[in-house]
Amino acid sequence: MKLSILPVTLSTYVVLVVVNSSTFVDGLIKCKSLSKTNCDSKGDGICMWKNKKCKTKCDLFKGDDSKNCEKVKGCKLKGKKCKKKKKKEPKECGDLSTKKCGKRDDCVIIEDGSTSTCTPTVVVDDSDPPGCCTLTKRPGNQTEDYTCIDPNNAKTEYCVKAKVATARWMAQSLEWGTLSTFRADATNADADADADDDGSSGDVSPFGNTYSFADGPCGAGSGTPYFYGSDLDASFTDAAKNPSVSFTLTEASLKSSCVNRTEDLSACAITASGGGDPENPPCARVTLVGNFTLLTEGTDEYTYGKAALFERHPAMPNWPTDHEWLVGKIDVDYVWTIDFYGGANVFTAEQYYNSTDGNPIEAE
Repeated sequence: MKLSILPVTLSTYVVLVVVNSSTFVDGLIKCKSLSKTNCDSKGDGICMWKNKKCKTKCDLFKGDDSKNCEKVKGCKLKGKKCKKKKKKEPKECGDLSTKKCGKRDDCVIIEDGSTSTCTPTVVVDDSDPPGCCTLTKRPGNQTEDYTCIDPNNAKTEYCVKAKVATARWMAQSLEWGTLSTFRADATNADADADADDDGSSGDVSPFGNTYSFADGPCGAGSGTPYFYGSDLDASFTDAAKNPSVSFTLTEASLKSSCVNRTEDLSACAITASGGGDPENPPCARVTLVGNFTLLTEGTDEYTYGKAALFERHPAMPNWPTDHEWLVGKIDVDYVWTIDFYGGANVFTAEQYYNSTDGNPIEAE
């Protein structure tokens, strides 16, 4: 680097920093690419060796030469001063486009019916007890609940958001529910001369089965329930024939022994005083209705769903290997929920999935 002093007036001088063109690569000075030897010899004073790396001295660009500041990789002009650029904090997965999401190792693209969501990949925190997520308090409060009982308020944006937030909280916080399918009736099928080839009588009836699930890693639920099952199980077999299913959750199933809760379960608990019950409206319940889909092994969503299930249910990896385990999910079409007095509420898949993005939700 050379210093040239040019007289402007009799009493004023301007100091110019003249940078050797050999230090520029593709229009930018890149000190980082220089070795320890070349850092001083070819950097022309713009570069310095520090902490085993060749780094840029942005503060050398002063006065009229500050216009060259941004020609140096890692420097940015702020006012009349050349300063080192601050590294941008990486965006949250949910703020990324599908294209950028695919380039991040810590994010994965999840298909929710007709929409795609960028979600954090599952990272198991060994410091927490297996199968336990640190729970936040259930959304809302009693004042909000009483406000939304009024039919004039029930369809407002405020009340829709409050109700849907509770449904999403349950999908993230609970560990099991009841998966309901349409089942071919096999009662007395062997004695029925008109039985179908699969041994059923041809009649169809609703069939509920307890199933563990996970909607994503702890603290980053997607709202979509994932399941780990086998064709040896009636529910997976039924869903293969008729994918229309529902999945019902109750707040009464929450494991209070797993986490430090900030509220009790008195609304759900059956006691001698008769104060609570799982059927008590303030004991929240939600039914997710949609189509059951099996995920293709090796895809990003299969890996995401399986990892979330294994994080939340540590026994699953030890289940018999000869069962040919499958990972399935429900693409939610609509949500039915009760979390307080005043009757049930039904919400669209769009309202359900958009409940955490901060955008206004229009009530129907």
